[in-house]
Amino acid sequence: MRRGDGDRDRDGDRDGVSPAPAASRQPPASRDLTCRELLEFLSDYLDGALPPERQAEFERHLAVCPACVSYIQSYRETIRLAKGAYGADGDAPARAPEELIRAILAARGK
Repeated sequence: MRRGDGDRDRDGDRDGVSPAPAASRQPPASRDLTCRELLEFLSDYLDGALPPERQAEFERHLAVCPACVSYIQSYRETIRLAKGAYGADGDAPARAPEELIRAILAARGK
């Protein structure tokens, strides 16, 4: 079956459309937060941008879900390593080393 424009993918998102801001995509407060919902709000959680009641839902979920705790730890580590790749000043090098450029071009057969 072919999906048409505006159809939702397996995650329930529309193809090519960014998720709505956290305030407009909140799960119902009457049930526990699922792992998938936790991931939808992960960036806001890590930035400390969740409302207190949503923060509490996160904490309750993390208290009983070691898989999500592990995922968040690895996500934080990935962010730390990516930031470290740019050095102490946070800026990317202005240009890649010439030796690296030659090696890449040689590997591509140019």
